[in-house]
Amino acid sequence: MATGALDRVFRQERRLDGFVYAPDSARIAIIGDQKIATFWDARSGELLAKLDDDDVQTLVYTPDGARIATAGDGPSVRIWDAATLERTATLIGHDDMVTILAFAPGGARLASASTDGTVRIWEVASGAPIVALDGRFESISGLEVAPDGGHVVVASGDHDVGVWSAETGARVTELRGRLSLRRADGSSLWPVPPPLLTRVACERLEPFAVERRAVAEICGPSAASSFPR
Repeated sequence: MATGALDRVFRQERRLDGFVYAPDSARIAIIGDQKIATFWDARSGELLAKLDDDDVQTLVYTPDGARIATAGDGPSVRIWDAATLERTATLIGHDDMVTILAFAPGGARLASASTDGTVRIWEVASGAPIVALDGRFESISGLEVAPDGGHVVVASGDHDVGVWSAETGARVTELRGRLSLRRADGSSLWPVPPPLLTRVACERLEPFAVERRAVAEICGPSAASSFPR
């Protein structure tokens, strides 16, 4: 029966930057501010092992928990055997810091995003590159591999979310927000007719008309018409 009571404490000597549960919930990987990853028994709180790597800022498990991928300040990605913590592959191809990692559901492929503006897909077992997604991305904030492993979703700082082929690297579709207006009855009006869109924009800018002559010149007197019902 769940009580919400504190179960155990993992005491650390320094600040923590992150932690990741193993898929079987038996271990917890903790990343400290010295960029070192340690592994703890989730039941007993016992320290089990430390990863032989002093540049860990991102850590992810394969869905089956068999492998671990890590990245830090450098441009490489390291693959580890989760049971022995031995390095099995080093993925080289980015030109700058790798910030986000995402395994495909089967664990055979890995997607990586870097501050160099690229997203790359790798074969985990061999460390071989498969494809780099077309184009450059600004400030990548999200990365996810589709359940079928065939597509990758990328969110970037320019407010774009796109779906890309994990096989060819080509963009499949782009998900963009659409501006709509809400009617008095709660329904949405989309697409917004250009005259009405202009009126809404001018109403937002009306308080600045005195200080900014350009606004007054574009918008003119405030429209008296009401929103569509």
